[in-house]
Amino acid sequence: MAVDYAELWMALNPRQQFYLKTIFEEDQGREAAQRAAGASGNWNRLPAAEWRTIDAYHEPAVPDLVGRTELQLRWRRAGHHDQGTGSTIKVLVEHNLITPDGRGTPFGQMHQVAMTKQGRALVRWVTKPRASRTKVPLKERAAEVLGQLYDAASSPKGYLDWARSPTIDKDLIPPGLARSRGTYQGFEITEEGVAHLAEHHAAYAAAYPKLNLPDPSGGVGWPRRRTDCSTGCAANAGRSPTHQRGPRRGRRKNAPGPTPGSRRSSTGRTGS
Repeated sequence: MAVDYAELWMALNPRQQFYLKTIFEEDQGREAAQRAAGASGNWNRLPAAEWRTIDAYHEPAVPDLVGRTELQLRWRRAGHHDQGTGSTIKVLVEHNLITPDGRGTPFGQMHQVAMTKQGRALVRWVTKPRASRTKVPLKERAAEVLGQLYDAASSPKGYLDWARSPTIDKDLIPPGLARSRGTYQGFEITEEGVAHLAEHHAAYAAAYPKLNLPDPSGGVGWPRRRTDCSTGCAANAGRSPTHQRGPRRGRRKNAPGPTPGSRRSSTGRTGS
C-alpha cells in the first residue's frame, strides 16, 4: 500500500518534524563519511546497522558526567530540548520513522535511534525541491513565438515573414493558434491564437518571467510591459480581446498600416 507522505508529515507536530530532520541529517552525514572513507581505502568493517545507530539522549540526564549527544546539542540550539524528548522519540517510533535502541553506561542508559526506510523516504519527500513553474499549455519558445505572431499582425505586412519555423509547425499550427500562408510565405496568428494569448497571459507571465509577451486583453502581466496608452487604445476601445491587435514593439508612431493589396509573399528569414 502506497504511503501518503503528506498525511504522514502533517500527523507530526513541528517539534517532532524537527527531531526527525535532525536524525535524518545525522544519518546522512554518517553515510557520507562511510563513502568518503571507502573512496580513500579506509574501509569500515562495521555493519551498517551499527554505524547508523545514533546516540540520542542519556537517562538519567547527567551532562556533567556523560556530556550531551550531537542530537541533543542541535535540539538545544533550536530550543527543542527538554523533558519531552522521550515522548517525541516515542511518537516517531510509533509512526515507523525511526527504531529505538540503547546501550548501558556506568551512569545509566544511553537511548539510541536509527532511521527506517520509511523515515528516510518521508524526509526526502519533504525536502525534495518542488516545481515552481506554473503549468501552462505552451513551452517557453512556443509562447514567445505566439507573441511575435501577435505583434506581427499589426505590422505593415500583417504577418511573420519567416520562411520556415519548426516551433510554429509543431506547437502552434496543430492546436489552431497559427497558420501558414503557404510554402515559404510566412505565418500569421489565428483568432484562436489571439484568444489563447489573452486567456493564458497571466499564467505565461508567472511561468516565464523573462518573456515580455503582448497582452491582447490590455492587462499588465510583466512589470516591464508598457502601459503607455498614447497610441492605439482608442482604436481598440470596445473591441473584444479576440480581435484586438497590440502595438508592435519598436514601431514608429503613426506608421501607416497595411493597405488592401499591400501584402506580398516573402521568403524572409527562417524562424525557430
